[in-house]
Amino acid sequence: MWPFQRSSPETRAVETSHVWLVTGGEVRSLSDPSNELLNIFGIGTSPAGIPVGNRAAMMCSPSYSAIRIISDTVAQLPVHVVRRTASGDRERLRDHPIEVFMNSFANPWTSGAEFRRNMTATALLEGRGLARVIKVRGVPKELHQIVGTVDCNPQTSEPTYKTQAKDGTAQTLQYGDVIDVAALGGDAPAKLACEAIAMALFLEKFGRDLFAANGRPSGLLIFKAKVDPVTAKAARDQWLADVKDGLPAVLGGDVSYTPLVMTSTDSQYIELRRNQVMEILRFFGLPPTMAGELADASLNNSENMARDFLKFGLSPWLSRWSDALSRALLSPAERATTYVTFEVNAIVAADLKSRMESYQRAVGGPFLTANEVRGLEDRSKLADESADKLNPVQGAAPQGTAKETANA
Repeated sequence: MWPFQRSSPETRAVETSHVWLVTGGEVRSLSDPSNELLNIFGIGTSPAGIPVGNRAAMMCSPSYSAIRIISDTVAQLPVHVVRRTASGDRERLRDHPIEVFMNSFANPWTSGAEFRRNMTATALLEGRGLARVIKVRGVPKELHQIVGTVDCNPQTSEPTYKTQAKDGTAQTLQYGDVIDVAALGGDAPAKLACEAIAMALFLEKFGRDLFAANGRPSGLLIFKAKVDPVTAKAARDQWLADVKDGLPAVLGGDVSYTPLVMTSTDSQYIELRRNQVMEILRFFGLPPTMAGELADASLNNSENMARDFLKFGLSPWLSRWSDALSRALLSPAERATTYVTFEVNAIVAADLKSRMESYQRAVGGPFLTANEVRGLEDRSKLADESADKLNPVQGAAPQGTAKETANA
């Protein structure tokens, strides 16, 4: 009679935990941890019950794209240390420790590009990227990325950093010895977007489950007579065991199978997925076209969004980097004349033509001199006196050079 019973019921041992022996105790990793345990380790949970941590943020394609693009772009930009001279000229300090660390190697095993990428990715995932400046007799020699916490003086907001030394003892570092690249408010965009990421992962799981086994949806096993819960559960388990490999199931005379047809359309599912992609990207300030969302993309708005990303998405991170490097690696005397900048011409190369055309229109009249434009591009001045000369408007009296005009 239905449900059919096997002569020797199958027994399975379900693994519910993993155990590792470590020095001084035992560590268990539960396969179904509670929300409280996840919160202890800083892993949030969504209302759908999907754990959301760094791993989940990296598994979600929109958040992974944002983290990868921002951190990789920061890593590939050259870093310049520029000093303003008394004459107003700009001089690049190629042998400054900042240029050596950022454009060569931060330490013997980490390149400057890899260091910036890892620090930026940590800030996007955890809220802060921290690195200790290793000094010998006051001279910076290496940069080591660290894990630590920040304490601020409630009266002055002066930060101190607590980390752990190699011997396990707590260590307190002053702000001048730490490079601190922090997200807005110290809150990681990946953590702020945890609910949106969880929803996106839930939609992926929903789609995967829906289209499993040739996309056949779930259905109903209908009995003509009333059955008790034990019999109903046995029938369901037997049904799942028979059809798990796509094989046909055999039903008894008093039971029938009715499939449930999905009411939502494919376009509704795709639109919901697209909305979640947009929601996640808002936390990171990334244009949708840069994450592969091209539904509303055109040639004009794609170029505009790329420029907006440089202005509003990437530039704040570059400013945080410049400030963090200046605080830890520039002396108070150097900060009066020296600053740190990133060379962004590589990522705005497509806009080079319009920028040069604008400079060409501005130079040669009463607005900008050739040396002023060269200063905007962080280039040295020309020794030619005509490079500092402003040309008057046609029909107006001569004005002399820019310096003479300013003195007048």
